[in-house]
Amino acid sequence: MTLEKHINIEDAKKIIPHGPYCYFGSRNPAAENYKPCPFWELREYDSRYGYCSYLDRGDDSEHASLCLWDQVKECGVNGDY
Repeated sequence: MTLEKHINIEDAKKIIPHGPYCYFGSRNPAAENYKPCPFWELREYDSRYGYCSYLDRGDDSEHASLCLWDQVKECGVNGDY
């Protein structure tokens, strides 16, 4: 499977969080130091779906892991922790 990216990998590494999740800082969105990845968003249809604009796919895409809604990283960029 080929994943088409809208930004090159070197530029993405500068703005995608390190670790297994799509956010910087605290897991709590109400916390001062919580900052979601700029490519991640939560979309709502009949239920909640996460979406990654870097990968151009979401939980409602074919072969989805269904974990983006919970901000579990699928891109693999800066996956070290």
